[in-house]
Amino acid sequence: MTFLPAGTPTIWVNIISTAIVLVFTGVNFISVKAVGRSEMLAVIVKVFILVVFVVIGFFFIEPANLSPSDWPSTAGIFLGAGMVFLAYEGFGLITNAADDMENPRKTIPKALYISVIITFAIYVLVSFVVVGNLPISNIIDAEDHALAAAAEPFMGLVGFKIVAIAALFSTSSAINATLYGGANISYEAAKKGELPKFFERKVWGKSTEGLFISAGLVIVIVNFLDLEGIATLHSAGFLLIYAAVSFAHHKL
Repeated sequence: MTFLPAGTPTIWVNIISTAIVLVFTGVNFISVKAVGRSEMLAVIVKVFILVVFVVIGFFFIEPANLSPSDWPSTAGIFLGAGMVFLAYEGFGLITNAADDMENPRKTIPKALYISVIITFAIYVLVSFVVVGNLPISNIIDAEDHALAAAAEPFMGLVGFKIVAIAALFSTSSAINATLYGGANISYEAAKKGELPKFFERKVWGKSTEGLFISAGLVIVIVNFLDLEGIATLHSAGFLLIYAAVSFAHHKL
């Protein structure tokens, strides 16, 4: 709601959300190259903004904000670690592109290691600057826009908006990649007989019906269900599924 006036009717939020899903469904329908180029653009913009935020914010850090006396309890630290683990789930989407890679056995491990290392470095540096520029109580109050709130003290309202724009690009790239991954998974599963054949069918010789089914379900969920509740269930489901997948990999 950062870019919408206070009191904006919910219907406008639904319209904008639906439009965003339709835009990225269109990108996925055009071609795999369109998905790759749009992802590259979104990643370049958000990483550039985060690097600028870290470089400038480093010079305004208040050492008192980093005092161990302000650190959360052990339970809070473990909860934070769990949230970071969930934030890293996007790396699983890399493997969804295996079918569109020339040499997935070589490319996937390289892409995973490089992206994890870069993201780890950015996460640590950004977290350091946020905590150094914003008291813990303010971070808690800011909730899901803490990064933008941390930019405001040294970059002003313009900084707040710029970092909020980075968050929009980040969310957009996640939506784009998730739609692509969902369509790919349904296509592969349908080819192996694990889903109905219509998930495998091409539309106008381009993307599969699985893309439009996924997009349609997302639009219904966005407009008619409680997203916070769904996010909680998703997080729990994600942890259980990845625990099962990791156990299966260990056994195999």
